Amino acid sequence: MFVQAIFVLGSMLTALAIGIDASLYLLQRYQLQHALLDTVRLHTRTHMQPTAFADELKAQIQRLRLPQPLGWPHSWYAEQISPSDEDFEHFQDPHLAQRLEWAYPAINNDYQAHQHSLLQISTAPRGRNIFTANTLQLHFYYAYRPYNPIIRALFKGLQSWAQHPYTQQLLAVGLLPIRIDISHPYASHPVAWPHQSNLPYHRKRRAAAVVDHNGTPTTHLMPTPLQAPPNAAQTIGQTDAQKENTQDDKKDTDPVADEVISQDLLPGGTDTWADNSDQPSPPTEAPTAPVNDDPLSACDHPACCG
Repeated sequence: MFVQAIFVLGSMLTALAIGIDASLYLLQRYQLQHALLDTVRLHTRTHMQPTAFADELKAQIQRLRLPQPLGWPHSWYAEQISPSDEDFEHFQDPHLAQRLEWAYPAINNDYQAHQHSLLQISTAPRGRNIFTANTLQLHFYYAYRPYNPIIRALFKGLQSWAQHPYTQQLLAVGLLPIRIDISHPYASHPVAWPHQSNLPYHRKRRAAAVVDHNGTPTTHLMPTPLQAPPNAAQTIGQTDAQKENTQDDKKDTDPVADEVISQDLLPGGTDTWADNSDQPSPPTEAPTAPVNDDPLSACDHPACCG
């Protein structure tokens, strides 16, 4: 009788712990969904830049005081399904990319109906058009840590059943992923931002078969890094050594001597100093005072009459 009572009591406590974890899971998912929707609404108006998106999402999570079991930014993972690399290859507007301040492929968000009528004769990807290419579709994952240690131990055994790499990583440490699928139209031109290794934000690309260290074929969904934007320091300047060499070369040249040489090469002995009032006058003999017969028109300027 005593053993049966302990068994029943243990089952009730386990069910209560599972119910509490399930309630907290749903509460965090509800809060996270609203925070993510507000962030997406804001940044689809400004080309959905991953860095700005992550900063705003971090502020929303801190405002809601949501726990981050793996710290920032390892507690979340975002996979951009649309627009994908294939969308940018097919629907990009080269003229728009020249007008924007970023040197990346971009999709025109203006006059989509007109674009759709023009692109109907082309071979667009199956099930894709200019409207879907201007719609952000995001698969978002967030880590949830159950409070019951028994549940965390059970999740570790489910790692082999998961298909997504991030879900496998969470289950391996006893965490459960909160998945949110969100779709929202762009209010600005979508831009093919390059992959940033410091953020778990990736754009979907064509699946490429690769082989892992065990020789097993896997599917690699991580995008290849695009070319980095032109760095202002690289476009403006040189290295320190190059700057020193440039300064040394400038010291070796004599601008006055170069001007004299160019003057000698002019046909007819034209005086270039007289044509350029900004240049300093070459050294000449002291000017002689002109003969002035009229005493009423005497000049007191030191350069000519001094």
